[in-house]
Amino acid sequence: MIHVAYGCSNEYSKFAGTSLLSLFENHSYPPPSITVHIFHANNFTQENRDRFNYLAGRYNQQIKFYNVEKLIPDIVDKLNHSFTPEARQRYPLMAYVRMLPGQILPKDIHKIIYMDSDTIVNLDIKELWQIELGDKPLAAFDVLLKLRASVSIPPIVKDGIVKFEDYFNDGGSIIMNLDRLREEHEKIMDGVRVITEKKYFYIDQDILNYCFSKDYIRLPKKFNFFVSLQPRFSNTSIEKNILHYVAQDRSLGMDVRDKYNRLWFSYFMKTPWFNEDTIGNLYNGVKELYAELYAGQKNLIRMASAAMSGKSRAFVTAPQNVDALKKIFYVQEGEEILLADSPNWFEKLVNDMKNSIGNKIYFMLMGEIYPQLRTVLMQLGFVEWRDFINGEIFLPNDNDLNFNSYKLIEKM
Repeated sequence: MIHVAYGCSNEYSKFAGTSLLSLFENHSYPPPSITVHIFHANNFTQENRDRFNYLAGRYNQQIKFYNVEKLIPDIVDKLNHSFTPEARQRYPLMAYVRMLPGQILPKDIHKIIYMDSDTIVNLDIKELWQIELGDKPLAAFDVLLKLRASVSIPPIVKDGIVKFEDYFNDGGSIIMNLDRLREEHEKIMDGVRVITEKKYFYIDQDILNYCFSKDYIRLPKKFNFFVSLQPRFSNTSIEKNILHYVAQDRSLGMDVRDKYNRLWFSYFMKTPWFNEDTIGNLYNGVKELYAELYAGQKNLIRMASAAMSGKSRAFVTAPQNVDALKKIFYVQEGEEILLADSPNWFEKLVNDMKNSIGNKIYFMLMGEIYPQLRTVLMQLGFVEWRDFINGEIFLPNDNDLNFNSYKLIEKM
């Protein structure tokens, strides 16, 4: 029997259910050959429980539920008191139960695969299950840090507690030796103390690294394949991997031209979470998103109107943007356009601004150099939204809806 565990809150049930369906559909052993263990909190609804039971029944597999707050109340209470309110908000209970499967599951279960809800199991799970742990506590993936080392090195590595080459990612999928984890429970709880005292960001991941970074098996990247790092619109087929749609990377969205989005939806639409209410929730989500964007645009217009009261407009941009600027801002005859195309353009701008304080406001369309330009102008005594404005915030942005489309999936 293959044992797979998910930590699942109500709001992430649709994601865990989609992952679970992909796991069942790609598994080749005759059923029942998988037992799924769902870890949840007190507020887990009967409706979501019924949906998971329906999925398991459809594929003739087994599923069990564990109310973590009732099974290990003392440990949960200790963890809640250890973490700051900010940390608990960022990483709720279901985010860190992955440290505790040895305390939650019966003693006769010796090994599990712990799976994140934001995964698609696009291979046969037996391939991962067949990896032997021996006496190692777990098997995990260590490549994420190496791929992003130049951008984000966890503080636990910077502080020298865990070596750069040993740090692993505990997301996607991870194999756990429950006997070893039970033996090391006090060490894990000591890791909770150390990590929370230092207020590290990656709480559960850093705790497991604190305990086991020198004593784990490294998994191939196919078992934690980060969608956000892949070309999204190529025509190549999706390889047989466990795909990790990391939510904070916005690697899952509504654009089904993206082959990874399309694959996720192909599974989601087969789950009991996709029903007549889904379309209504999506419709309401789009309305809310447009209302949010519209409110933001109205606020910008109000701010610009206040800033422009009693003043004339002037514009600063590169020569190649002049035609677009005139159309978008309806530039009138007599309104000045300063071209940033000569060695002394900035000196001229500063002189003009000094001579027109209170009478003129400058719309800057300077692309990536605007932050530096803003800093220099403010150092010279000019005030943003009084003397100058970043004009690009008023430009149409085709990416506004796509940028937040993960929020629409959350609302479905």
